[in-house]
Amino acid sequence: MTHRREDRGPGAAAAGLLVVLVVVHLAGRGSLATPGLADPGAWVHWLDRREPVAVAFSILRLIALGLTWYLLLTLAVGMVLRARGATHLVGAVDRITPAALRRVMAGVVVIGLAGPASAQVNPPTPATTTTTTTTTTTTTAATTATPATGEPVTMHRLLDGESPPPSTVPPSPVPPPPATPPPVPSQWTVKPGECFWSIAEDLLAVARGRPPSDAEVVPYWKHLIEANRHALADPSNPDLIFPGQVFTVPAVP
Repeated sequence: MTHRREDRGPGAAAAGLLVVLVVVHLAGRGSLATPGLADPGAWVHWLDRREPVAVAFSILRLIALGLTWYLLLTLAVGMVLRARGATHLVGAVDRITPAALRRVMAGVVVIGLAGPASAQVNPPTPATTTTTTTTTTTTTAATTATPATGEPVTMHRLLDGESPPPSTVPPSPVPPPPATPPPVPSQWTVKPGECFWSIAEDLLAVARGRPPSDAEVVPYWKHLIEANRHALADPSNPDLIFPGQVFTVPAVP
């Protein structure tokens, strides 16, 4: 019985609104009749010939007429959109629909959706796991599936005194040994644009396989100057070197 009452909800609401609409239209005769809305001049004469009470009831009748049409149209549009499944438009129409009409339409939609959904839902079928057991005179093998990859894995039960079979797991790769830095030359031929500082930086970078810091360059730079001061054009000015000069390379710390 509840199912019937909810199914008749929108129909009863629409019928009630139509009855109200007819009554309000019929009430617009006689003293409550109003002139056409498109003729402002007629409204002036109408107000002059009417009592204030009649004017108030006539205006209330127009308000009731507009409200009834509004409710009837929102009910019709909401039901059509729900029947077509236009959910993105239903939300927009519901924002301007009174709560009472939304409850009437929502009850029918819930019943309409609950029937097919409940008929189509089936209880889940439990998954079955197939286990194959092979028995021999020496070992017993059971095949199952790993939960992570789904690939079959064979497990062997060893008998007394039996040695385990060789492992089939590939060995983990061995990382290659670190690259050996190239040897540091014993002599250095000055190229254009070089100075003792840049030569010391290059020699340390070759020996250590990375760019050196300034703190690492300073002591070796001084050592490089002292090892080659005798070959300088001016021993008191180590900045004065020339391309083509050959300097001795001291051991890199």
